[in-house]
Amino acid sequence: MTGSSLLDWSDVISFNVSEFMPASAQEESRRAYMQNHLFGKVNIRPENIRFPNAEAEDLKAACAAFEDEISDAGGIDLQLLGLGKTGNIGFNYPGREFVALTHAVPLPQQETQEQYFALTMGVGSIMAAERIFMLVTGADKADAVYRMLNSPVSPAFPATMLQMHRRVTFVLDEPAATRL
Repeated sequence: MTGSSLLDWSDVISFNVSEFMPASAQEESRRAYMQNHLFGKVNIRPENIRFPNAEAEDLKAACAAFEDEISDAGGIDLQLLGLGKTGNIGFNYPGREFVALTHAVPLPQQETQEQYFALTMGVGSIMAAERIFMLVTGADKADAVYRMLNSPVSPAFPATMLQMHRRVTFVLDEPAATRL
């Protein structure tokens, strides 16, 4: 529908959940990914595409500015999310206390890679959305889906927080739903 211009994106403002930092150090930044897979295929205005500024010198100020942009736009009507295998939403990984707002986080490190970081909306920013739509695909996410829906709400599995949201829709393919 979108590719055939049946949906009009000209008034959509997109606040993206995260960005690698520095974005230029990543093989594919979130901005490049979204441009290749969505923004380049729809009629969204470039000035309506918003990411946390991962190139800023003052990251705390950049995170606060991103939150201000969200607030100035009247909040987020519809937050689109994926689910990480570890229960992460955005780059909110297990084992850390829930951070309310956009913040910088270290990314899990591979033995052969240097340490990378990302800016991510906090769980509070995500939960403030009017509606949440989570799309999960693949058998490798079946355990995560089960835990998200059946475990107590806890920072040990951040996606459990979605149980507390008043308007969340989960869309799962058959392999992702095998444990339900």
